[in-house]
Amino acid sequence: MSMLEIEALNVWFGKSRNRVDAVKGATFTVAQGESFGLVGESGSGKSTILRAVTGLAPTWSGGISVAGAKVIKKRPKSFFKTVQMVFQDPYASLHPRHSVDQVLGETLHLHGFRSIDDRVVKLLDDVGLGQKFRFRYPHQLSGGQRQRVAIARALAPEPKLLLLDEPTSALDVSVQAEILNLLADLREEHKLTY
Repeated sequence: MSMLEIEALNVWFGKSRNRVDAVKGATFTVAQGESFGLVGESGSGKSTILRAVTGLAPTWSGGISVAGAKVIKKRPKSFFKTVQMVFQDPYASLHPRHSVDQVLGETLHLHGFRSIDDRVVKLLDDVGLGQKFRFRYPHQLSGGQRQRVAIARALAPEPKLLLLDEPTSALDVSVQAEILNLLADLREEHKLTY
């Protein structure tokens, strides 16, 4: 079974003469449990495709299907239980005035989970941080620790498909390997598709 199908996807920004076509005719399929990579030069539309899947790039045409269900322009709340995204810059994706506990707790609350305290602890353990990081703020964390929090936040609603927008590019080389190993372990443990 395929987890993600992209068919003749076009994404653009602006209108009429100011229109810029960011993606033209992208087509690919990602099988369930697979780790699939989009490769291309900077500005070729890789991030834009991921943003179209999540609804962050609202002007698109073509077909997007997740777990066999066609994706419509206005995604239902249930869509975000299946699909989550980890962004490139872990500092920019975390609210600077929210503690790790608030970031994870709010995500769990929005998705209707109970036993939030227990789940926050479990998420932090899953990404190798532990409880000691629970009440820290983003400025108190290293880049790798911030990215682990971002990954924990993405895992909170128990998605099946995780969209990774160059999750290691903003990190030191030594930390990149740690995050890639963590992602590989999480994919196997949670039966994820990347």
